Amino acid sequence: MSTTGDPEGELTGVSDRRPTREEVEQVVARYVGKIMQRPPIFSAIKINGQRAYKLARDGKEVEIPERQVEVFSLEIMQYTYPELTIRTHVSSGTYIRSLCVDIGEALATGAYCTQLRRTRIADWSVNDAKGGYVTNLSDDKGDVLFPKRVLTAADGSEKTRGGCHVCLPNFGPGGDSGLEQHGFGRTNEWRIVSQSSSAVELVLAGEGAYADMESFLRYEVAEGRFTMDLTLKNTGTSPLNVSPGFHPYFYRGKQAPTIDGTVHEDLSMFAEVRFIDGASQHIVTAGRHVQLESQGLPRYALWTDQLGDYVCIEPTQSGNAFLEDMLRVDTLLPGGERAYRFTIAW
Repeated sequence: MSTTGDPEGELTGVSDRRPTREEVEQVVARYVGKIMQRPPIFSAIKINGQRAYKLARDGKEVEIPERQVEVFSLEIMQYTYPELTIRTHVSSGTYIRSLCVDIGEALATGAYCTQLRRTRIADWSVNDAKGGYVTNLSDDKGDVLFPKRVLTAADGSEKTRGGCHVCLPNFGPGGDSGLEQHGFGRTNEWRIVSQSSSAVELVLAGEGAYADMESFLRYEVAEGRFTMDLTLKNTGTSPLNVSPGFHPYFYRGKQAPTIDGTVHEDLSMFAEVRFIDGASQHIVTAGRHVQLESQGLPRYALWTDQLGDYVCIEPTQSGNAFLEDMLRVDTLLPGGERAYRFTIAW
């Protein structure tokens, strides 16, 4: 056993009791489904505004109430006493250390977690390098983003909707620049330079008047959080005007979304894009509270054509600046670079 549920705590000896494989299987099976779990005292949970682990390290008594979590699957990979290796799929907020301790107590042997490897945080993918699309983002509670797909409009035309893409070098119409709606960033092929289960990095070469612009895109997922980083570099000798954005399609289900503190039962008002200002926005979609944070993208575009159960809440540098007012755009000086970030937290 361990006072912290892992090897860093004060350890006691190994129990003399040696459960059989059958006993272990029976106990492990009890922890599949919705269970009550008490998080470890050495955790980041706040108690009266202070982290539990700080209170515990100061020698103060820490009492954390039980809470309901869900274990979707729990599989025994290997068992040779005193070591048990399991693979599990759990809901957000589940502590594996506590799960190990609880299984040990149920076996009357005691136990602690010696090694933990996270293999997946959320379902997500960037399997469409054309446009650098995030094609889906979901967790155990369902979709965060409406999955990318082709939908049919009332006039019979096909529309690509869903996921999230970058708008580059312009968000919205290109105006006098001659650039297409949302620029070439959403239609050209990005090159994937690195990819793991939690992050992917892509690079896009420029074209035309933007041939000297290099674009770098990084997507990273963590528990309850998805971050998009865009970096633009000017390798040429002339200034470049940029006004980028991101274009996420948030899944809304059949519930009216809450945006900017207002519940919107009638989404027809967003048939034409509307803008709200502020780097931080709180929304509620499909019953899920979502916090949006942006850096360098302080103006949000609100839009939906209602072809599917989605609403677009899009962080932009300055809305339709290429169409309305080029004085609002960012200028990328020769040899210079600009960085933009958008974070979705739920």
